[in-house]
Amino acid sequence: MKGTYLIASAQLLGAFCLLGILTVLPPARGTMLLQPFGPHRHHGVAAMAIAAGAFPVGRSANGALIVRGDRRRLAAALLPHAIIPLAAPERFCGPMEKA
Repeated sequence: MKGTYLIASAQLLGAFCLLGILTVLPPARGTMLLQPFGPHRHHGVAAMAIAAGAFPVGRSANGALIVRGDRRRLAAALLPHAIIPLAAPERFCGPMEKA
């Protein structure tokens, strides 16, 4: 009986983790939030995103860039610079400032 509760708890934890990942996973194409990490934070993010074929749409409440583009192209160009593309639903990003 104890093992059954352990398995059920592990399955629930796995389901919640998967939901969390799916919440921030950016779409293959569409609107994404580019969240920079590292010492230079927001320096040059827009130029790198445009070079990767993205179209700037605005900024989030914390100043991260919101773009429309292709996830693979953006990830290939930005991940080496510690800039992570994330899903950009308005309920999590807050109201967007127009670019």
